Amino acid sequence: RIPCMKAGIWIKKISGKKGFRKRIYGRFKQKTPQEKIKIYKKTPVWCEDCYTFTPHVHLDRLDQLNPQQKPKRIFSDSMFDWNCKSNKRFWLDAIITKMQECKQHTFQILSKRPTFYSDLEFPDNVWIGTSITGKNDGMRLADLIGSRNNNLKFLSIEPLHGPFDYLIKDLDWIIIGAETGNRKGKIKPKAEWIMA
Repeated sequence: RIPCMKAGIWIKKISGKKGFRKRIYGRFKQKTPQEKIKIYKKTPVWCEDCYTFTPHVHLDRLDQLNPQQKPKRIFSDSMFDWNCKSNKRFWLDAIITKMQECKQHTFQILSKRPTFYSDLEFPDNVWIGTSITGKNDGMRLADLIGSRNNNLKFLSIEPLHGPFDYLIKDLDWIIIGAETGNRKGKIKPKAEWIMA
C-alpha cells in the first residue's frame, strides 16, 4: 500500500536522506508518470500527489472517523510531522477538531520538533510524543517534557543507536525499538543501554 493510505490522512514530501520514505519512493521512481497513473488508478484510492510525494492533505478522509465507532488507538503520523513548514494551519485545526469529536479514540501524534505542541490545543484523548535515537537528541526530550500541554506524553526511541542515559521523568509511555532492515553496520541495542 502507498504511504497516504497507510497514514490515512496525509503524506509528507521525502527528504534527501535515505530512509523509509526514500525506499518507498524508490519503488515508484523507475516508472514514468503515465505508467504510474495506468497502474495505480486501479487502486481503491488514487491520488497523484501521493505517488509524487507532494505535500498535501486528505481532509475528506477524516470522515472515516465518527463518534459512534468502537474505541481505537490511532497513530496518525507515520509519514507526517506536525511542525513541517509545508503544513497549513487549517489542516491541523481540522484534524484536531475531528480528534475532539471522536473522544472514544486515542490519537498518538509524534514530532521531531515537539516545541510546536505548545502552540496547539489538543483534546485529552491525544498523546503527544517525540522520537529520538540516542543521547544526541536530548533537546527533543526536554522540549516534549517542557511542553505546556497536559496530554499524555510519550517517547519513541526507535531505533536505539547507543546508551541512553537521560533521566526520564514526567513521561507516561516509552517505546524502545531496534533497527530493522538490511543496512550494513546495523546497530543491535545492548540490554545495558536501557537497564541503567
